[in-house]
Amino acid sequence: MCRPILLALVILWQIIVTGNACAATSPTFERRVWGRAEGAPQGAYGVTQDADGILWFPTVTGLYNFDGAHFSQALSVYGHALLSNNVISMTALPDGIAVGYQYGGVSVFTRGAVRHYGSADGLQPGAVDLIVDPDGTLYAVSKPTGFARLDAHTGKWTAMLASDPQAKLIRWVGFDSDGTMWSASDHVLYSWRNGEAAFRKVATIPKDS
Repeated sequence: MCRPILLALVILWQIIVTGNACAATSPTFERRVWGRAEGAPQGAYGVTQDADGILWFPTVTGLYNFDGAHFSQALSVYGHALLSNNVISMTALPDGIAVGYQYGGVSVFTRGAVRHYGSADGLQPGAVDLIVDPDGTLYAVSKPTGFARLDAHTGKWTAMLASDPQAKLIRWVGFDSDGTMWSASDHVLYSWRNGEAAFRKVATIPKDS
């Protein structure tokens, strides 16, 4: 009777020792949740990460950033003041961040300066969503007036309006790996490549999609 019990104890000891050794060498993971009590913003429109690894959140209550440990509301970016707390979109640029406002306008922030754009620069009125192509060119989708592209050298925006009125009512836009812009209105999918004169209608989206 004693020998089987002794053998079982030896096996149990080996399992414990082996388990402890594995635990010491295996990677561990930590899961944390940030909510309202920890300062996390509510109702974020999206998230953008800048070149320093800071996360930025445009929200219904203003602009917030997250350094990996804490959330903070931001009234400025890189020390430059926002035009408004009504920020609806952001996107990272090669040397900074661009911000789009709920009631129109775009600000481009870098470490050394800020440039604000409005209708005088060719930017259409309306709430602004922002997107950057693979070459770093900034585009604005002003709802419901359509697209515009920023010429970084002149500081002017060029309108990119398709002949189809539905192309102005854009719900989604993105670039693929070839640099083709894809955009969708309520019921139509469009594509556009740099150098083309207008958007091309690719497909009709079923109304129940």
